Amino acid sequence: MNHNKTDLNRHWLFRKIPGKDIREISPADPDIRREPAETVTLPHTWYRDGDAYEGLTLYEKTFPVSFSRDQRVFLHFDAADRWAEYYVNGHFAGAHQGGYSAFASDITEWTRSGQENHLMVFVDNRSFDVISPVFGDFTVYGGLYRGVSLTVTENCCFDRSWHGTDGLIIRTATDADGSGIIHTTAYLLGTDGKHVEICYTVLDQDNHPAASLCVPGEAETLTDIRVGHPQFWNGKSSPILYTLRAELRVNGHVTDSLTIPFGFRTAFIHPERGFFLNGTHLPLHGIARHQDFSGCFCATDRDRQEKDMALILETGANAVRLSHYQHPQHTYDLCDKNGLIVWAEIPMLKLTGSEALFENACCQLRELILQNLHHPSICFWGIQNEIAMFRDEADMHDKVRKLCDLAVHLDPGRITACANLHGVAFDSPMNHITDMVGYNLYFGWYYGDINDVGTYLDRFHREQPGVALGISEYGADCNTSFHSETPVVKDYSEEFQALYHETFYPEIEKREWLWGSFVWNLADFGSRIRKEGGVPFRNTKGLVSFDRTVRKDAFYYYKARWSEEKFVHITGKRFQNRAAETISVKVYSNEDKISLSVNGGPALTKTAQAPGVFLFEKIVLQMGENRITASAEDKITDEAIFHRREETDPSYVCEDGGAGSSVTNWFLQEQETDDSCYSLSDPVGLFLRSGEAMALLEKTVPGIAQRIRQDGGGIITLLQAISYQRDQYRELSPEWLNRELNRIPKQP
Repeated sequence: MNHNKTDLNRHWLFRKIPGKDIREISPADPDIRREPAETVTLPHTWYRDGDAYEGLTLYEKTFPVSFSRDQRVFLHFDAADRWAEYYVNGHFAGAHQGGYSAFASDITEWTRSGQENHLMVFVDNRSFDVISPVFGDFTVYGGLYRGVSLTVTENCCFDRSWHGTDGLIIRTATDADGSGIIHTTAYLLGTDGKHVEICYTVLDQDNHPAASLCVPGEAETLTDIRVGHPQFWNGKSSPILYTLRAELRVNGHVTDSLTIPFGFRTAFIHPERGFFLNGTHLPLHGIARHQDFSGCFCATDRDRQEKDMALILETGANAVRLSHYQHPQHTYDLCDKNGLIVWAEIPMLKLTGSEALFENACCQLRELILQNLHHPSICFWGIQNEIAMFRDEADMHDKVRKLCDLAVHLDPGRITACANLHGVAFDSPMNHITDMVGYNLYFGWYYGDINDVGTYLDRFHREQPGVALGISEYGADCNTSFHSETPVVKDYSEEFQALYHETFYPEIEKREWLWGSFVWNLADFGSRIRKEGGVPFRNTKGLVSFDRTVRKDAFYYYKARWSEEKFVHITGKRFQNRAAETISVKVYSNEDKISLSVNGGPALTKTAQAPGVFLFEKIVLQMGENRITASAEDKITDEAIFHRREETDPSYVCEDGGAGSSVTNWFLQEQETDDSCYSLSDPVGLFLRSGEAMALLEKTVPGIAQRIRQDGGGIITLLQAISYQRDQYRELSPEWLNRELNRIPKQP
């Protein structure tokens, strides 16, 4: 067998090609090299904060390769964000639309053995309204940001160009007698006229053979392999993995082989009893994660992925929502090995009337599932996130059903999921398509009062008892430079974010019928449409900073609730300068009792005021430095230093925050208005009823008006729609537009 894989990640020439269209470009176009080139190493993105180029680019490199006439050469891309077309020695070799899944081509016929070969990859990060996502509160960066490789195989081989897989798909199940079943589908090339067989060996976690089987090999070969009474992959308590080795043999000689890790487990969801793993109830204490990272943005390496995994595990979380797109294979591998339950999803955040966009969503879902079926950690396939923000109509429901049907067809053994925003009506068909539903809830941040969440959840469950409900997002933004003794919504203080989670999470925990929740978000992440809380280009709801160097106080709240690692954490350490004579000192810990001393004085000892939360009130500070020490009985300690001064520190206040009112930079709160007339707070679909109102919108916000007519409206408010396109409407006064709309009576 001559089978080798070589990475092609070094020595690329990169250029931007402004003003050109990937749909019309060719290697012969004289304009493609007018811009200067730079040498880059993959993974690579061209994005920089404040320089968010959207358009066509070109990656070029030369590579040598040696192969015989009886061999094949495959070119593999781990991802390209988000439309790629590639050429080998001037010949078109393939294209791919979608920024997060892998894809590959057999390039043998255009490749020259023993010579330098020229590879050109055009990459465009625009969606052209035919590639998901066409909308979202996260940055689409662009680039060859996960790596490129070359694989040489024998002519008879597993098809490494089949939907970005290695040509071998495995699904696992369990039988009534406790046996494990591995359903394999092998896709082979070069089998004509040959005596071909596939020999499978199953290895247990100790690398001992658990089963073996040889079967005749055809272009598409389906095989079932049974393993008697396997050990189950059981989350964090016992993440047991098996390995499947597959050898392809022609006339007894091995021509190709693959090794795939996998696991056996069962997963079940119930609207009254929640989530069950291997028959045992398991409430999901989860955190959502985006892939990007300070300094490299989307082009994260393995070390950064492992850093995120360590942070998630430190909190004690048992689940992760890998949002809002397919993540790198190494991330899923880490979830397998560490026993985290995974919600995996496609970037379907808006569904227009475009059939091309819907087909692209189907393609991305197919790739997500086929490329990741073998991961036992993945229990949920997410098929949409908040698409009813724009409209909630029958044709959209039909398409979502088709996506759900596709997921079930490709993988009948897993749970289908979706995430809806709070404005979706409880009886909406959107809540009755998938096996489980998550709601993204931000009571007390974008709308309402934080204490409303419990009433809202109870009403949903009462009105829709057959829906398996959980919370797929909740959180509040935080700039760790801002602090307050009396935190309130929209002050962006670290103290308010911590208080928010302290208040919100217990409402989830007390309702056993919820399958669980996912905190939004592990880390601050890129969102080029945002500029709030003193931080541009970021969504700052993370429990840790964008560069992962700062664990915010809220991080330690969840560690106190979920982790078994004993610790003590004094909150507000970055709130060093204090003007008050007495303050409250809050400590997070999973210990039973905490003692607090000030400047070496006598210790005060308290039990938790609420699970994980210890509050020491009326702590007197002397002028100047004060050293606070918190300790537990088993000698675990933490220390903070506060400086009392005459005046408050103005740097702790977000000047343009508008503290005390709901946040208006993403989901926007209603303004005062006459309900009988139109306003910015009305759903955009309502404006279609009035020619006068639409005429005003076409004059002031023409792009939004065009989109309203195209999409048929939706539940998103006009003020929200304007905020999403703020770059186009920076000169527009929302207050003025609201007054003008208030002159137009609503049409029934």
